[in-house]
Amino acid sequence: MSVRAAIYHEPALPEILVASSYLYLLNVAGWLVEKTCHAGLVGNIVIGIIYGTPLSGILQPVWEATLWLLGYIGLILIVFEGGLHTDLDLFRENVVLSIVTASTGIAAPIGLTLLLFHFGFHLSLMDSFAAGAALAATSLGTTFAVLESSAPNPKETSSEISTPTDIRHTRIGCTLLAAALIDDILGLVLAAVIPSIRNPDGEHKPLAEAIARPIGVSIALFLLVEISPIRRTLVACLSMVQRQARSRLRLDVISVCTLLIVTTLSGMVAAAHYAGASVLLGAWVTGAMLGEVDRAEKGRHDQELHPTNPQLPEIVSESQSPRTTPSTFLAAFKYHIAPIQNLILAPLFFGAIGTAIPFLDLWTGRIIWRGIIYSVLMVIAKMIVGVWILVWPVTNKGRTQNPNGRSSSIYPALLLAIAMVSRGEISLLIAQLGKLSDEAYQLTMWAILLCTILGPLGTGLLLKWKREECLAGQWG
Repeated sequence: MSVRAAIYHEPALPEILVASSYLYLLNVAGWLVEKTCHAGLVGNIVIGIIYGTPLSGILQPVWEATLWLLGYIGLILIVFEGGLHTDLDLFRENVVLSIVTASTGIAAPIGLTLLLFHFGFHLSLMDSFAAGAALAATSLGTTFAVLESSAPNPKETSSEISTPTDIRHTRIGCTLLAAALIDDILGLVLAAVIPSIRNPDGEHKPLAEAIARPIGVSIALFLLVEISPIRRTLVACLSMVQRQARSRLRLDVISVCTLLIVTTLSGMVAAAHYAGASVLLGAWVTGAMLGEVDRAEKGRHDQELHPTNPQLPEIVSESQSPRTTPSTFLAAFKYHIAPIQNLILAPLFFGAIGTAIPFLDLWTGRIIWRGIIYSVLMVIAKMIVGVWILVWPVTNKGRTQNPNGRSSSIYPALLLAIAMVSRGEISLLIAQLGKLSDEAYQLTMWAILLCTILGPLGTGLLLKWKREECLAGQWG
């Protein structure tokens, strides 16, 4: 009998136990590491290594492919949420510093890898360049996830104590997020360039197109949020669509906001991909624009409530749900999407990174000591970017000048330096596209593994112990 339908098979009990225990342990390990050092994603990566092909192979290859797909949806949502929290005015103020920071973070790893691999380890120039390109990209998803996990939780903050500053709303936080975004764009360019260099006679895009297209499209997407007239027009259009949908569809505000999140995010991610840019940049731009709609609607709502004093804050009871308060896209995201993202999709993404690390292959004599040396060098290569915070001229528009001068920039510089160490999805992609020799690939995996773990751990611990110092002065 031939039918157009999938054949139903009852899952075997071992498969059910493996899948359920994997999801549960991802969250348990993430919770344990989160409580100790605000870097729960490291726990997810460890569970991915244990369950996946690198160690036990409990997860079947077809499962790993499916988990990568679901995890990437989680990555898109992480970046989208980061866009919702982005202050575009603050972002624009620091865009030049972010470009300089990102450029330094790209050039230093490539240059130092060429020196170590080619002249120190006597590997080929092509292997050296491909490995350096892989370690040049900061993990955008990891950066956003660590900053999100370090954000103050209103439920854990006493009403008698002032709520800690959300680092995503500070100058150093915006600089870090912008630098990670630019890193992602340059990483996408490197991912397109490496195959063309490796096999110039193969069926690849022309080198000029591989470089110019993602950069040009990314600049165009940035202009959507950077040019004020365009931004105001888009915000006005989205606000009007939100109000019209609410009145015509007769839905509550939070349902309308959720519907618009799904449609605009899907459309922008698809447009960014087919235009040649990073889907993650498309997700961030969508979040940034909807965040601007939130701020515009809040201003309009405050004006209606307090026409004589729109700055008067609105008092909302903690017992009120998003369905009974003036909702925003951020509230809708937290109410409908965040629970799925935080408990399933995001842990699956970081667990999937663990399944892509060839853990057992890294433990041979020469690979161990060379891998550790290279990893330390790649940590230093990214931490160099912190120097820019110490030497950058700061103008305090409306901010109080810190009398301690440069000394107040030490901890912000350290925060930026450590946070930029994190590698992840783009590094793995470039390493696999680069067709490295066995030794070069294993050394690259050593550096990716240690940087992916040490970056979030260092950032989390620094924010746990020195949060006030990191956000002090002109960088807060």
